[in-house]
Amino acid sequence: MNNREIAEFIINTSKNISIKELNNEMRINMGLDACKKIDIIGDEDKTLLISHIYLIYRGLGSLYLEVNQYSNSEKFFEMSLQIKEKYPTIDSFVNECITKQMLAREKIMIYLNANNEKKLTEAQTLIGYIYKFYDKNWNEQFKKNLIETKAILDAVLNDDLKTVIVVEIPYHLLIKDKKVFQFEYDNSICTIESETIRSKSSELFVGDNIYTEKDKYGIVNHSIIKITIGKYVNGNELVKTNRSGIEVFKPLYEGIKVYNFFLKKYIVATQRYWLSELNENMIFNYQISAYAGDVCIKNIPLSISMAVSSSGSLKPSLSESEISKITEELKESDTEIWKLSKNRAKDYFLIQDYKNAIVMINIALENFSYYFAKKKLKKYLTDEQLSSFLEGNTTYDTYFLRDYISEKDFISAKKKGIIKDSPPTIYKIFSKCYEYEDLAITKTQLSKQISIIKKRRNEIVHGYEIKEDLQYISAKAIDTFELMITQLNDI
Repeated sequence: MNNREIAEFIINTSKNISIKELNNEMRINMGLDACKKIDIIGDEDKTLLISHIYLIYRGLGSLYLEVNQYSNSEKFFEMSLQIKEKYPTIDSFVNECITKQMLAREKIMIYLNANNEKKLTEAQTLIGYIYKFYDKNWNEQFKKNLIETKAILDAVLNDDLKTVIVVEIPYHLLIKDKKVFQFEYDNSICTIESETIRSKSSELFVGDNIYTEKDKYGIVNHSIIKITIGKYVNGNELVKTNRSGIEVFKPLYEGIKVYNFFLKKYIVATQRYWLSELNENMIFNYQISAYAGDVCIKNIPLSISMAVSSSGSLKPSLSESEISKITEELKESDTEIWKLSKNRAKDYFLIQDYKNAIVMINIALENFSYYFAKKKLKKYLTDEQLSSFLEGNTTYDTYFLRDYISEKDFISAKKKGIIKDSPPTIYKIFSKCYEYEDLAITKTQLSKQISIIKKRRNEIVHGYEIKEDLQYISAKAIDTFELMITQLNDI
């Protein structure tokens, strides 16, 4: 394109960018194309086209604000204001104030999302400037927007913020509708409200008094839960919630944690032990909103869980290999405890109960070590020898103080319980296996894997406070255990 064609394109874009009949994305792309051409023209041409460039920058600022892309909006609003400052007559003073009001609002949002104190200070300066020249004759909509932005700013400065998450859960909490429970969680004041919903399967019953004890699966009733967290939670941020990489909006993630904290207290107080902690896979739809004072500053309307996916034209079903595994498993008279414990650990991880996930994967490890040793050592030891080793039977010949005690006194002390049997540690069990044959991984590699799985297990069991990331530790422990059983060919 030559200079004349570029100029015509910029002029036409400055007109078309404000046409609301065109969709937002089309107008943004049109504006960005114009910006590329603005960058390559000379200063003299820019001066001649400055009023059109101003409209493009201001238009892009508004368009990006509409889709909550605050940083991009801030960039173009500030570029338009730089032009207004250099060419004061390019637009009216009231339009300058309108731009500054919108810019202030998005700077507040940038502060909330990124905790950038500088943006909050800049927003205060912008609002202060507008109020300094406040004119009661300004457009009513602008005055309304200004008052609202000032209210948001004041609420943020006073830490008057909250995030509200509404979810439909698959079972029923026996709580009166609209009853509010208030409590502190993770240094924030939170509330829980519940509303009873009749399940479709029970609609043939008439009346509001239909109830089934221990209705674990919401066959008769289920609940809509309103969770309020006394702080702003970034609604644009996604969080990985489990080892499969599923992401959910951070407010939903935080809301689930608050609810599960409440549920634990609810269960202890009411003995309704059959209720399950919540995870993202149990939620089909939800709503998220955030408030500064009484002003809604973020709203994610009724949304479908990001855990929901489609299998295309085919109905979802197990693979042939999975079906074969079921067939093989059915041939076994019982299921090894370590397999059940491993899956229970993964279930605890799914509901973000990382402490119990660590405890359960260690139960799986301990049980697997005995299972594995029995399979390996039965080729080299008699049944009596194997049982004696795994039970940790202490004999006179193996007692470490045998040089200082007679066999008669040893037998007497053992009968009295003074000398006790000592079952072997996991390390000792595997070491015994290495005495007779090489395994698929080295002794050093296996020891490292065991250490990863056992990390923080003792502290959790004894109730110590742990400041490390338990989500990472538990995920690593589960992954390492699954790697271990795969390497040892005992899945």
